[in-house]
Amino acid sequence: MTFFRIVFFIAITTISLKAKSQSQPETGESLIFLLEQTAVDSIKRNTLIKLADINSSIDKERSINYYQQALEYDMVDTRKASVLNTIGFSYWRLGNFSNALNNYHQSLSIYTSLQDSTQIGRVINNIATASWSLGKWNDALENYQTALKFRKAANQMKGVSNILNNIGLIYQDFGVYDEALAYHNEALEIALEINNAAAISYSYSNIGLCYMLKKEFDLAMKYHKLGFKIYSENENDGRNNSYFLANIGAVFSKTGNIDSALNYNSRSLEQATLINNKHRIAVAENSLGANHLRLGNINIAAKHINNSNKSALKNNYKDLLRDNQFALAEIEEIRGNTKQALTLLQKCRGYKR
Repeated sequence: MTFFRIVFFIAITTISLKAKSQSQPETGESLIFLLEQTAVDSIKRNTLIKLADINSSIDKERSINYYQQALEYDMVDTRKASVLNTIGFSYWRLGNFSNALNNYHQSLSIYTSLQDSTQIGRVINNIATASWSLGKWNDALENYQTALKFRKAANQMKGVSNILNNIGLIYQDFGVYDEALAYHNEALEIALEINNAAAISYSYSNIGLCYMLKKEFDLAMKYHKLGFKIYSENENDGRNNSYFLANIGAVFSKTGNIDSALNYNSRSLEQATLINNKHRIAVAENSLGANHLRLGNINIAAKHINNSNKSALKNNYKDLLRDNQFALAEIEEIRGNTKQALTLLQKCRGYKR
């Protein structure tokens, strides 16, 4: 085929495909057909991005694959940085925090070279969240403080509220609960002022967590349910259902209402599985195991704890590794395997904060 015939074929194919896409809504099937037929890099890139977006809520791993393929085609730096940040967020939602961090750093490098302060603040916030999820609390706190300056300078008040909440959560991890509450309440004030439902529900939830750690369980339940109510009334994607259900279940567990705790743990696992969030699945499995252990259901407890531990080992969830090892040690002690229980307890030392 001559050069001119090739150009003509590409042009005709592109025109016909564009006409087809304009006459009916784009679907995954039609986009894959377009991808297979075109030889134009810009069309391939845009089609891959659309396929990634379509799959982002139904198959995050496939979505990531499409985004990564899109990166192979010529991209301007701003678009490339945005895609890398999106890939990072997709990995984070899957509970794969190491890969999330890697993509966030690549995105930050590009935005830094472009001196885009607005996007720099967003990506540094994401880096902090991924670092925190990996148990790197000092790194997370330092990055949140840096991101907070960028967000305030850009007057991104929802972002400011979210970062204040996240700083508060780190102070919770440090056991400084009154300082944590101060950050959460400041975040809530901003969220109410801008009337952002997602930020309001997040603030209520974090206040609930803080009161639970302070052993003020009535207040904890009040704020967790407030957060879940606002989230349910204003968000329809269900992405955070597992998070709120887990928190409510934790309060029931702390107050000794194990049957209710197990109910919420099971619902949390179901919701986490629907969105394929590996970290929340592992958390729900751990909670189910811990509560079955309290009821003396040793075999059921062992099954859930081992499920959680496999995921924690694979994805380096340090907080869960520690909790799972303690639970497995207790299970082995109950079974009379004292030596194995001691070995597991010794492993726990490596996971202490």
